[in-house]
Amino acid sequence: MTDKINTFFTEKNALAERYFEERHELQKRKDAIDWRNREARQAISEQLYQMTCPLNSGELEAVRAWNPEADTFIATDHLWTKDIHDFVACLREAGVKTFLFTDTSTALMESIHEFAKEGVRLEGPETFTTNDGWNNEERIHLALRFTL
Repeated sequence: MTDKINTFFTEKNALAERYFEERHELQKRKDAIDWRNREARQAISEQLYQMTCPLNSGELEAVRAWNPEADTFIATDHLWTKDIHDFVACLREAGVKTFLFTDTSTALMESIHEFAKEGVRLEGPETFTTNDGWNNEERIHLALRFTL
């Protein structure tokens, strides 16, 4: 990845981490309150309810897919079609020009069409290998390359 892409995702990742740490700390405070103290527990529940993540679902999926060590951006998780617009917008903002998509869900066709609606072009099938950390064997992954 380029320095620009890594800087972009490092900043987005830090935002998400701060948000989730704050949620976790609030939840720990709530859990520490005696269950009979309904008012105090309710007050923290309300705070948790009012919290909003600074990233939308598509951005979170892009941040989760980002690997600063990789040469190519690889989205290995299933993307909900409702999140594809924000996922693509995030990649564009980061400066990503191409990515691999390894989704094998039954919604793959819908995802491909959603990418097309976003102006993302399907280049074709590709494979890549990773090293399985458990038994140190190479694993071949099937993917589709898309260009933004």
